Amino acid sequence: MIKNVIFDFDGIIADTNKLKINILTNILSKYFKYPKKNISNLLVKSSPGLNRLAYIEMLQKITSRKIDKKNILKSINKEMLDSLLQSKINPYLRKMREYNTKINWYIITSGNEKEVTFFLKKKKIDNCFKDVVGGRGDKYLSFLNLSKKYKINRKNLVVIGDGNRDLKLIKKLSCYGILVLKWSLEKNYLKYLKVSKVEILNNFRSLNTLYKKIIKT
Repeated sequence: MIKNVIFDFDGIIADTNKLKINILTNILSKYFKYPKKNISNLLVKSSPGLNRLAYIEMLQKITSRKIDKKNILKSINKEMLDSLLQSKINPYLRKMREYNTKINWYIITSGNEKEVTFFLKKKKIDNCFKDVVGGRGDKYLSFLNLSKKYKINRKNLVVIGDGNRDLKLIKKLSCYGILVLKWSLEKNYLKYLKVSKVEILNNFRSLNTLYKKIIKT
C-alpha cells in the first residue's frame, strides 16, 4: 500500500517551467550580452531546475566575461519571487490530496526551496505537504536526507515528476514512478520512453485517475 508520495515542483505542482526559462534568459542575456535564443536553448537542454549558479558559471565560460555572481543571483531571485505567483497550480492537486490525507506528501525539487515554500503558502496548499527539500542538482541526495528524517520505505513509495531528473530518481530508487508531460519541457523525449514500473501520462486528469487507483491497491 502506498504510504509516501514524492512530487517534483516545476511542471507538476505548478506550471513554472516556461516562466523560469524566460526570467533566466532575460536576466542572463542582459548581464552577459549573449543572444537570448542561445541562452534559452541552453536552459531548455539542461532544464530550469538546475542550480542557478551553474547557469551563471556556464555563461562565464562561454562568454569569458567576469561578472559578480552575487549581483546576478540577487536579480534572478528577486524576479523569480515576484513572478512565481502568476503560475497555474495543478488543477487536480487538492482533489488528489482529499482521497487519503494519511498518505505523506513531499516535494523534492532541484530549484530554490524558499521560493517553493513561499509559493505553497501563498497558494494555501502548504498543508498538503509534510516537507519540501530543494536546491540540489542530485535529487537522490535529497531523497536520502528525507528518508533519514522520515524513515521512508521505498516499497510503498511513488515518485511523480515531469523530467529526466525525476526518471533518474525513480530508477535509482527502484520504486513506482509517474511522469506527466502536460507542462514538461522534455515531453518530446519522454513520450517515446518505455520503462518498467514507470507510467507516462499526457495530462493531470489521467494522473488524478491513476493516483486514485494506486492508493487503493
